[in-house]
Amino acid sequence: MTSNSAHRLLLGLQAVVFTVAILYFGRPVLVPFIVAVLLTFLLRPSVVWLERRHVRRALAVGLVGIGVLCAIGSVGWILTRQLHELSLHIDEYRGNLRAKVEALQRSRLKVFDSFRAIVKEVDVAAHQDNQQAKEKAGSPGREQSPNDGATGRIESRAGPEDIGSRIAPASPQPVTVVGRSPSAWDIIARAWDLLSTPLAGLLVVFVLVLFMLADFEGLRNRVIRLAGQGKLTLTTRTLDDASKRISRYLLANALVNGGFGVIVYLGLLAIGVDYAALWGCLAAALRFIPYVGAIGSASLVVGMAVIQFEGWARPALVGVLFASLELVTGNFVEPVTYGKSAGVSTIALLVAATFWAWLWGPMGLILSVPLTVVLAVVGKQIPQFESLGILLGDEPALAPPITFYQRLLAGDVEEAADLLEEHLNTDGREATYDQLVIPALALAKRDRQQGQLDEADQTFVCQNARELVDENSPAVAAAGRKMVCVAGCPAQDLADELALTMLQHLAPPGCAILLTGAGSMASEKLADVEMHSPDAVIISAVGAVGASRVRYLCKRLRQERPRLRIIVGRWGYQGDREKLQKSLAARGADHVVTTLQEALDQIQRVQPLPVSA
Repeated sequence: MTSNSAHRLLLGLQAVVFTVAILYFGRPVLVPFIVAVLLTFLLRPSVVWLERRHVRRALAVGLVGIGVLCAIGSVGWILTRQLHELSLHIDEYRGNLRAKVEALQRSRLKVFDSFRAIVKEVDVAAHQDNQQAKEKAGSPGREQSPNDGATGRIESRAGPEDIGSRIAPASPQPVTVVGRSPSAWDIIARAWDLLSTPLAGLLVVFVLVLFMLADFEGLRNRVIRLAGQGKLTLTTRTLDDASKRISRYLLANALVNGGFGVIVYLGLLAIGVDYAALWGCLAAALRFIPYVGAIGSASLVVGMAVIQFEGWARPALVGVLFASLELVTGNFVEPVTYGKSAGVSTIALLVAATFWAWLWGPMGLILSVPLTVVLAVVGKQIPQFESLGILLGDEPALAPPITFYQRLLAGDVEEAADLLEEHLNTDGREATYDQLVIPALALAKRDRQQGQLDEADQTFVCQNARELVDENSPAVAAAGRKMVCVAGCPAQDLADELALTMLQHLAPPGCAILLTGAGSMASEKLADVEMHSPDAVIISAVGAVGASRVRYLCKRLRQERPRLRIIVGRWGYQGDREKLQKSLAARGADHVVTTLQEALDQIQRVQPLPVSA
């Protein structure tokens, strides 16, 4: 590692430590602000909807704020009332809980009792063997009277503990604590001490949300101005992408979780669980906590059913209800509702949830998904933070051709075959060859030219790719009368020959594509072409390598066969197409194609040459 790399790494580590320290120690200020920003994104569509109905901004914000207060007040009133009723009737459930515990104790499996009996017998047998060994060891020393052993055992039993136990301890004296009962003012003071901090935080968040909704455009423009006018496009794109993703995710998540809570409420009503509204609200609220909330709410409701009902049938129904809802919601409702709107991979969400929970506690766990979405958007839009987009984003880390090439190079033919079959099923044969196999072959040729890959490894990659192509391709039609004959001439190596093999598999009926050897010399290839007497010839070169070979073959073929139709396939060429066409046309090429589909179109236009040609 060079000194510059080490210096950059040290600066990066310092920046990470400094950022984490600010997030940790600035939690009292940052958490309310971030919650207010997220609520602003959530409520912003409602304000825009009202404004489009010709409602003024101030009135629209006021109506949305009143609606939020009414919703929070209604839910809070329901929860408070049902919690109060639950606290009053909690003693009624103790009998069912005690009966269930006693039934579990009586219904212990016999295998555990038998196991305990076996252990006890083994312990007793071991104790007896140990006692007999001690008696045998002491018998040769002297003759003991029958009372000696008993006396020793009696004396050994009389230890300091037994002597101390003969002294009766003094009976404890009752102590009476005298104090006054708490007054109403004391109760109010204690309640204020418990609720003042959360209420103050909620009030601050509510006021911030109102002001942000009222001046949303102004705040957005200030952020753009802080980023600098030179980065106007980048900042605007980043803010728009982040706001759309977060708004869409929060709104969809709120709808899904709210519907989940309603269905839980209706299901618990049908089963007969007490305080169904309380448990429905709790299930909807806890589901905002990723991965943990659903398990926690299900455990609480199942526990309530256990202590409420005498049997186990209805608690089992509650468990089935939650399991079925989670299965349907997670696998069908959520993908249809907001799909990949978060834009973050599942593993990244798990790691982010752990990090934010460690940093900010339960509130960090709730905010983990929106915060991770923001970081993923920043990494996607800003080049300096590209690593964040790679680590957190849900897009594949490697493009399919790179993955295919990497698996072929590693000798993992099974995974490469799975990738090839997946693309064949979704994209079709021609698109798969053009967009997956040929780019992978071009990568191998590029690495070979740059010295990163030796000839044996390149041959290994090409042979594995050829086996997969042959396995997943239809058999070449049996020899019959062909209307058109096309000679395939690879310019350099096995990759060029494999491209012609794929073209051979795609050839239309009535067209025969005959291949010459890739390892032959140019003169031998020309001789093979002359032997086949084709109606057209296609010169194959994968990637940017082998341009000189292509030009030489074009020139020689045009000199020897003036009327022969020459097609040049520069598969996967990314340069100037017009310049390439002019360069090869000057050397005798009739057409230049870069994909197999274009080559098939040109082949279908080939007409048989006269016999005299």
